[in-house]
Amino acid sequence: MITPLKDMDGNYIPLDTTRLYDGDGALVKVTAYSYMADSGTWFIVDSYGEIFFPCNLHQHRPSADDSVEELWRHMEKCFVELKERCK
Repeated sequence: MITPLKDMDGNYIPLDTTRLYDGDGALVKVTAYSYMADSGTWFIVDSYGEIFFPCNLHQHRPSADDSVEELWRHMEKCFVELKERCK
């Protein structure tokens, strides 16, 4: 079963999404989505060929008052989820 594609905030990302934002609010122009079936992991490729995990991106530009603790909490959640999939 293919796991759903979610952003850092836990929102589902539609596969026709072309713009996402990193933790600093910088635009990531999505050119491709990729799924690794053996680990159940999604990847996003941007217009420069860089690879991102969707759980490290936002669908909406984060506000400037987002706390560092909140960002760490989301990152930890992402790594725990990836670790469980790799078992």
